[in-house]
Amino acid sequence: NHKLDSIVNLFYFIETVLQIEHKSKIIILKTKLAIMTTDTVKRVAIKKDGYFHILYQLNTTSTLSEVVKDICAKWTLNRPEQYALQYLDSKLYITEENRAEIRDGDILTVTFNVELAAARFLSDIEQPDQAIKRKALDELAGITGPGQAEDSMFAKEFVQRNGITALVRIIESVGEPNDVIAQSMAALQELLEHGFISWDQSVNPKFLDKVLAFANKPDGGDPRVIQKALSLLDNIVTVSKTLFVLVMNKVVIENIIHQLKSNDPQLQLSAVSLINSIMARMEHENRKKFSNGLVSKGYTEILQKVISTSAPLSSEMNHQLYIYQSLLLSMLEPLLNTKPDPHDTELNNDLMNIYNIAFDSASKERALGRPDFKKLGFENGDLPLKDFEESPPGVLACEVMVYFASKHQDQYVKIILENSVRDEEYQCPFGRCTKQLTKMLAESLNVGAPISETSEEYQPMFFSSPHCFQELYSVTVQLLNKTWKEMRATAADFNRVISVVKDQIKRVLNEKPETIDKLKTKAFSLTYQQFLKLMQQEAQERNILDSQTKPVMELREQVEPEIRELVRQQRLAQLVEGEYFKQVDFRGKFKSDKYWYCCLSSNHRFLHYATDLSGKDNTPPSIDALPHKLPLADVSKLELGKDSTHLKAMKKNFVNLTFSLFHGQEEQPLDFVAPNEQMLYVWVDGLSSLLGKEMISKAFQEDLDMLLNMEMKLRLLDLEDVPIPDVPPPVPREPDNYDFFYGE
Repeated sequence: NHKLDSIVNLFYFIETVLQIEHKSKIIILKTKLAIMTTDTVKRVAIKKDGYFHILYQLNTTSTLSEVVKDICAKWTLNRPEQYALQYLDSKLYITEENRAEIRDGDILTVTFNVELAAARFLSDIEQPDQAIKRKALDELAGITGPGQAEDSMFAKEFVQRNGITALVRIIESVGEPNDVIAQSMAALQELLEHGFISWDQSVNPKFLDKVLAFANKPDGGDPRVIQKALSLLDNIVTVSKTLFVLVMNKVVIENIIHQLKSNDPQLQLSAVSLINSIMARMEHENRKKFSNGLVSKGYTEILQKVISTSAPLSSEMNHQLYIYQSLLLSMLEPLLNTKPDPHDTELNNDLMNIYNIAFDSASKERALGRPDFKKLGFENGDLPLKDFEESPPGVLACEVMVYFASKHQDQYVKIILENSVRDEEYQCPFGRCTKQLTKMLAESLNVGAPISETSEEYQPMFFSSPHCFQELYSVTVQLLNKTWKEMRATAADFNRVISVVKDQIKRVLNEKPETIDKLKTKAFSLTYQQFLKLMQQEAQERNILDSQTKPVMELREQVEPEIRELVRQQRLAQLVEGEYFKQVDFRGKFKSDKYWYCCLSSNHRFLHYATDLSGKDNTPPSIDALPHKLPLADVSKLELGKDSTHLKAMKKNFVNLTFSLFHGQEEQPLDFVAPNEQMLYVWVDGLSSLLGKEMISKAFQEDLDMLLNMEMKLRLLDLEDVPIPDVPPPVPREPDNYDFFYGE
């Protein structure tokens, strides 16, 4: 084995350092030799405080107890049955079940077994000596490093020894320092998230009152304690039906909102997350009242300040803002999917009111007979609610129409009167437009769609108005009327006008305006003629790629391989740069501030990674600091999406962002949850190319089209305004002789 190890290491050296030409042969030889060694032996480093570190060849055919006994013998440690192996970077205990995940180069540590470790931690946190207690709680909760409570085997043993009761006792006590209380709450939350004991069993009313007292402090409280209390309440609200009601009755929302004025990003995040969790548990009517209460307490104004005055927000805060926006929009879903009763008295009265506002002559209309709602652009003049029997947009279309007529009366009357004096063919039908615009806006904003577990996309303007959707409709219907006039549209152009307005609004929303007024300014600044020129320019750019003339096709065939390779190199450069990936717990939820990091080696042969990192650093770890290494030659397949092994563990929360790399004979996957769709495409494209497969993501195709289009335009720049023939000109025949050549 020692000789084989030396040969394998020699091949690694030749392959990675000397960069020899026949690397495929080297990989084959290395793989054959690896079967003889690495399948049965893992080369790891073993550490223990107070002892010299050793390099150890861990035989996978031996039992763990035999391995631990052998290591203890090297250090002359007595009673080896008291010890066990852990990963140094994650505090995860190695068991017979997970030992197959050990890789060459892993750093392990010898520590007390689970039973003794749980007993020691329990003893230390009950010590009167504050230094011992602080150290134990820090190691347990992972305040300054990986926490022992994250290991499920340890957590189970600690819970069985009544460790939860000991932590609750610390939190409930009067004389404990704030940092000890904060550490205890962090450890308690980590332990309970494993699910070995329910929150309802662990949390008694006295304890809950204590945590609520910490969270409800408006001023003068320790930010560490308040943040941990908010986070603990967030978990309680999310998982417990009975305790949720108690929290709702006793939490002081004004004080939670006040925490957003803090400069502590973690405290702000915990406050927003708790408010979102409370709001998400409510039924529709209660959610509406709660939302109105938040607005009256200045919640949205404070959120606007957080967005505008803070440094770039963390991905977690962006996600929470997206959740809040989704919850606000979810309150429109019942209206969107409910068909109005044509004889509904209240709705008919509302429509009658906007009819009277438009013509300002209720008495005249009564004198002339029943009102004709066709004048407002309805198809059914007698029973206008029949126009909204399609759902979506349902009742919501009536609601936004009434809102616009009452809140923006001048603009509403102007639209109606302008159309009433036009010929019937050129009238913009207000009622029919409202139905289509409401449906279009609901689709654009994903009203009623399930809340994504990863999305960070939100519109800042939603925090500038309590009726943002209605205000957005009010801007859009004015924009439609303006575009209708500029296009000189007729009834036959209705669908085309709707399509243009949809594109205009989509472009403005992509710029994420901070307020409704800014959205209106941006939307109205682009006239239809300017919009048309923009569309024509984009169409011309696409036409270069779409051209089927033989010269252009031949040029494209010549250029495309270069562009493909350029995109491929860009993807690989991003993999070399590396990326942080969020860790996911057993419930399929992101672990708070827990990451792992992965990058590609500069020679594109290995993936280097580190697990269980606490937070993201502005400067990513160097490749030498990453303890794990995966040779890409060992990767057998790449799975993503519905084929990914993540589905069972994650309950389909992240199905669109998951991918797995299978490697080795055990087929143990290296699992990824991309932070967003863009990063998913980067990694899947890069890894696919390294595995000899085609890059097929839509992001790759978009980048290829864009760069190919630019390159084609540059190549054809000298031929601008010169018609390109469908076929190349014929090649002239060769001359009879070459006497025209003159020498010097």
